[in-house]
Amino acid sequence: MQLRDLRRQIRHRLFAMTILMAAFFVSFIASPPHSHASDKSKGNKVDTTIITKMKRIGNREFAVGEIVIDAKPIQVWNVLTDYENSPEVFKNLKSCSVVGIRGNRRLVRQVVETVGFMKFDYIVSMLEKKPTNLSWYRDSGSLKELTGEWNLKPLAGGSKTSVTYQVFIDGGVFFPSWLLTNKAKSHLPVVLTALKKKVHEHTASYSESE
Repeated sequence: MQLRDLRRQIRHRLFAMTILMAAFFVSFIASPPHSHASDKSKGNKVDTTIITKMKRIGNREFAVGEIVIDAKPIQVWNVLTDYENSPEVFKNLKSCSVVGIRGNRRLVRQVVETVGFMKFDYIVSMLEKKPTNLSWYRDSGSLKELTGEWNLKPLAGGSKTSVTYQVFIDGGVFFPSWLLTNKAKSHLPVVLTALKKKVHEHTASYSESE
């Protein structure tokens, strides 16, 4: 009886540890291939018009977020594909750089750090279909599986852009996909708000230079 209770306690503690680790993990990795920016507690308000949901594609459950940005698709595209400057948009992304080309794909290395906790270093394979679709999957490094995409659709005669972001994350035994992807869904408003803010900054500076 004592052995059974001990095993039960161990299982409960392992489960609790997994949840705790995943919470730290998701708060920084929920939005590959880019990570998250500051939230409203640091002075930035999250856009309340953002739509989030779960969507099954094949045998995977994706976290999906949608937002409308007052900018042309190419202006949104230029921010998303400016890999080296992505850490300026998504603050905990410590580094992001193109490390190679394989056929029509770019290999992009990203390093994400949590606050004194863990570091995740991985390479994603990017497929660019300018200026409407950017998709990727994990090529090597941290995580078991990582796949997602950005879809850009012109609105209002091309003066606005409907942005759809979807992601599936599987961290393996300690970071199961059902936990990470559901946590990613709750974090999408912060990610999309950060993108919107940076795009507006770029378009404003471009207008001033004209």
